[in-house]
Amino acid sequence: MADAVGAGERRAPPEDRTGDEAGALGPLRFLACIGALSFATMTADLSVAAGVAGGVVHLAVVLLGWWARKPAQVVALAAFASLLVLAGFALRFEEAVAQVAAVDRVIALLAIWGAAALLVAVVVYINRLEPRRAAERKIVDEAVIALQRSAPPRGETLDGAQFLQKNALREEVTVLPSGLQYEVLVEGQGRLLSGAPQAKIE
Repeated sequence: MADAVGAGERRAPPEDRTGDEAGALGPLRFLACIGALSFATMTADLSVAAGVAGGVVHLAVVLLGWWARKPAQVVALAAFASLLVLAGFALRFEEAVAQVAAVDRVIALLAIWGAAALLVAVVVYINRLEPRRAAERKIVDEAVIALQRSAPPRGETLDGAQFLQKNALREEVTVLPSGLQYEVLVEGQGRLLSGAPQAKIE
């Protein structure tokens, strides 16, 4: 498939998607998922016999926290799922199996808050990575723009020797005595290689 951008044209860098990455649910879709899943889990909880581990189905509501952007959203989902567990207990209360049902609900609450703690840790970790990912996207975008600027105008093609001659005239290009040309896009901060015959590259 041919590229829609010609050699002399400039392509805008991809938009920065810091708030809504691909795969993230929008607010209305997220609330719709919570509502639908809450209805489904409450229906499942009320349809099983009292004393059976019906409260654990509300853990599914907490797992929506995988698409959350903030730890507080995961905690809110866990609190909402906890209310569903307690509501299921109150709506299905039978004195004959109250003790077994209460233990079931406590186990469900422990599972909900354990999963919420893990999801909070994941969300915090992902949020810490976001600045690094944005910086890497910026470097790639700058490299793409630099490559586009060095391309010949549309309709004009250069052979290898012509390109090197024209490229050597650019101020940001360094030409070594061997004829090697390079351009520093981002200055590195690491150690410089010594004159040793071997170097470990990580």
